Amino acid sequence: MNNAQVNDINQIFLFDRETQDSRRDNALKEFLKFLKFMTKKTTIDFCYSSGKNSLHSNLSIKENFILDAVPKSLIRDGEDNFKQFLETLKNPHLKKLIHKLGDLKRTTSSLDQGEIKLTTILKSLMSQSEYILLEAPEKEQHYENIELIKKAIQFEVYQRKRRVIIKAQNKDTWLDISGFIISKCENSHQFHCTLNPLLTNQNVTYLNNKLKSAA
Repeated sequence: MNNAQVNDINQIFLFDRETQDSRRDNALKEFLKFLKFMTKKTTIDFCYSSGKNSLHSNLSIKENFILDAVPKSLIRDGEDNFKQFLETLKNPHLKKLIHKLGDLKRTTSSLDQGEIKLTTILKSLMSQSEYILLEAPEKEQHYENIELIKKAIQFEVYQRKRRVIIKAQNKDTWLDISGFIISKCENSHQFHCTLNPLLTNQNVTYLNNKLKSAA
């Protein structure tokens, strides 16, 4: 399979097991186990979005973005060129979501739960990481935001060739954009990826070969 074919594959992965609000449910640990199973890379470039734990509470929204998402080349002599960075963004849906946050000078400690969640998602999407790991991205978000988040994710996957892995509280929310469903065998604890039956135009051969070579 050539690179053009690989790039056309929907690289959005969705866990079939929904995340729970309990200490036992360690989503990041599950994400990393799956990445280790899927790839032979010793170093994995990823950005993780959960909630408050993904943000620096004493900093503003803008400062969080600058610290974790803005390329270092756009930060000179302690002064950021955040406005310039926003102008370089090609993802129109991401821009709309950033605008929805309003005043980016607000500290993250002053945000409500929905704004905190949205900030962590945007920080991940704005990053340069190859893999974006999203834990319950629909949590505390209303319908309009969720639809914009979906479009922003699809843009990153299809236009920037990134990979997104979602562990949702309600997996049905993301079935319409996910290319693959991740399941885990209770006995062997091995991961399995299957083509999302709702999407019939995906090519699963590439992923199967990747998983076999990584086993």
